[in-house]
Amino acid sequence: MALAGQNFLVAGVGQGQPARPSLWRNTDYIGWWTGNSISALGSSVSGIAYPLLVLYTTGSVGKAGTGHDCHRGHIAPSNAAATRSGES
Repeated sequence: MALAGQNFLVAGVGQGQPARPSLWRNTDYIGWWTGNSISALGSSVSGIAYPLLVLYTTGSVGKAGTGHDCHRGHIAPSNAAATRSGES
């Protein structure tokens, strides 16, 4: 199916209206995007770094896993040991 010769309109273009500016020229958007990107990167790095730090300092794989769950917010710190051992 050939599309040659067909005219496609972009919103605001060809209708007597100026083209919309790119989001990449909007300073508010750039600030929001940069902040979210840095936040996501920091969360990813800390998700790896905290368990490794616990493993290095304690030598316990179980404690490293528990610390990782607590950091992510899946398990409350006071209940982490009981949950890992199968107790309620």
